[in-house]
Amino acid sequence: MAGKKIGIMGGTFDPIHIAHLRLAETAYDFFHLDQVVFLPSSDPPHKAGRRITCYEQRAEMVKAAIENNPHFICSDLERMRTGYSYTSETLEWFCRENPENTYYFIVGADSLYYMEDWHEPEKIFRLATILAANRGEGSEGLLAEKIAFLTERYHGRIYPLQYVNLDISSSMIRKLVADRHSIRYYVPDKVIKYIQENRLYIPIR
Repeated sequence: MAGKKIGIMGGTFDPIHIAHLRLAETAYDFFHLDQVVFLPSSDPPHKAGRRITCYEQRAEMVKAAIENNPHFICSDLERMRTGYSYTSETLEWFCRENPENTYYFIVGADSLYYMEDWHEPEKIFRLATILAANRGEGSEGLLAEKIAFLTERYHGRIYPLQYVNLDISSSMIRKLVADRHSIRYYVPDKVIKYIQENRLYIPIR
């Protein structure tokens, strides 16, 4: 049985926004993927000490955002795990469950610059092809140098992802909501509705 080309896009998604969706769609388009899996993290180690919206609500927002895209799905893998969510362990699970597939891990260039410090980076580069999008964190030359260095060190498969940067962040969305400003066109309408109905990101007076 021939395997599929599966993109994996992990993140806190607190909340998911248009830039996340454009990045996933760009990876799907340019690398001819069969599917992109959105993977809301349960307990990301790099967010330790920050209050994060509960997993169930973040996952519901992801599902609302992607429901009309047939090649996007949301996985609840992280909800079933305890402790910190490590990318190396996540990729290991996907490869064990469906070894016939080829996996593409989608990241921003900012993550690529620090991936050596992640848990078991050698395993990440062995199990997945890395697609790195330059979102304005540095020049294309700097990204190319980092890709060359990591390719040589870990014998990985790393490709730059040509991506039109949308200067949107989840922290920006949360602040706009907290300050009672509009987030229309920054996030899908169904996500806005969910945020309003559940009164997310509104400070307790």
